[in-house]
Amino acid sequence: MIALRAARRLGHSLRSQRGGIAFLMVLGFMALSVPLISAALGLASTANLDSHSKKQILRRQYCALGVGEYVNYLLSSTVRWYQWWVDHPSGQETIDFCGESVTLFITFPPQPPIETLSEPPSNPGQIPILSAYNNRRLQTLKTIEPLDVAAPTTRTYTISATNRSSVDVNLNKIHDQLPQGFTYLGPTSGVTIAAPSVSGSHLTWDLATLNLPALTPGESRSLTFDVSVSGALPEGNYCNDAWSEQGGTQTRSGKTAKVVIGSPGNNICRNEPAAVLVAKTVSSATGLSVAVLTPPASSYSMVIGYTIQIDNIGTGPLTMTRVRDLLPLGYCFVANSATLGGVPLADPKVNIPKGQGKPCPDPDDRQQLTWDLTDQIPSGGSRTLVFNALAVVKAGDHWSDLLVTFNEIVGDDLELEPVYTWPTSLVTVRDVFNVEAQIGDTNQVIGNYEVWVGSDSGTIVRWTVK
Repeated sequence: MIALRAARRLGHSLRSQRGGIAFLMVLGFMALSVPLISAALGLASTANLDSHSKKQILRRQYCALGVGEYVNYLLSSTVRWYQWWVDHPSGQETIDFCGESVTLFITFPPQPPIETLSEPPSNPGQIPILSAYNNRRLQTLKTIEPLDVAAPTTRTYTISATNRSSVDVNLNKIHDQLPQGFTYLGPTSGVTIAAPSVSGSHLTWDLATLNLPALTPGESRSLTFDVSVSGALPEGNYCNDAWSEQGGTQTRSGKTAKVVIGSPGNNICRNEPAAVLVAKTVSSATGLSVAVLTPPASSYSMVIGYTIQIDNIGTGPLTMTRVRDLLPLGYCFVANSATLGGVPLADPKVNIPKGQGKPCPDPDDRQQLTWDLTDQIPSGGSRTLVFNALAVVKAGDHWSDLLVTFNEIVGDDLELEPVYTWPTSLVTVRDVFNVEAQIGDTNQVIGNYEVWVGSDSGTIVRWTVK
């Protein structure tokens, strides 16, 4: 009641005074503005804190990105990576990034992820310089370009020879055996422009007269030429073979560069009584664990499953008499693991070629497996040989090579000429490291990086910026 009367007197007084309405407006403005100003001040304070926090976050992220670039620099060369460990055996380094002191902690996980063990599904990379069977040095490959619709009876072949040995090798000749119904058309380009000598369907380019320098290890030379394909050829697959000298038929490309005419419905090479495809692949990788923990080059234990696929693509039967496999260094055959066509196969003869009776693994020599058997494969038939190998190895690329002997396949000396795969079935093993970056004296983590290191370089596979 007292409040009501006071309000009435205040209202009467305001109405009786000039400018009373203006005064009410001022009061109203003050009533509204005071909380607004207070809120604005609070917002400004919050915004200032938020801005400061965001600046700290950006600075940490900037520092973390700098750490990533530094780690990439270390990984660009395994020589540099290993030298870092020589200089920092504890796996710890403190450096300055963006005006801050940042400490790196690099550790080696006791169990690497299985993804670090792989066989590339395609484009496995350059075959290294390896000691091949029987001192094979030149690998010959032959390819064919797609059909040119403007010239439907013309095909273009390319033959290349690559030095796979560790010494210089002279490339003296290149040979090619054309399919029946194919004729050299030319011109030849590449390592020579001279036309080959022709004997039936056998082409020979004599390169010795060119006085070319020898091929250095890993170096290749190639030539390209056109052939005319008869329009009267019957339906079928027309396969080709090429080889080089030095080495002769030991360097054969195999029945490749296939020309398909019509729709034969199979992969049989027409007019080729003895033709085969032999391939070795990695079928499984299990049991990966650290065998010896000595960063930065620890060793690993694992079981690798291999599959050897043999396909008779000739018109006649093939009698397979020997399968000989040279495992990578550090790999040893697992007893009772072999099957042929899904049926258990007796263990092969196992030995270290350079030292009979040596235990496996040997630090210097690869283990050789030899299966002597008699198995006739009909035209169009195939065989699959599967086995396991236990490996104790360091990070790197691990290749193996394979020879398969058939009674029907002979070389230029009319002796049995095993079919050779060259180094194949690549297994890549990588070292794995965890890198943690901490900033200042607070031990605050600003970044984590998972690093994989191979034989030549490494990469950051996963990273998190805090």
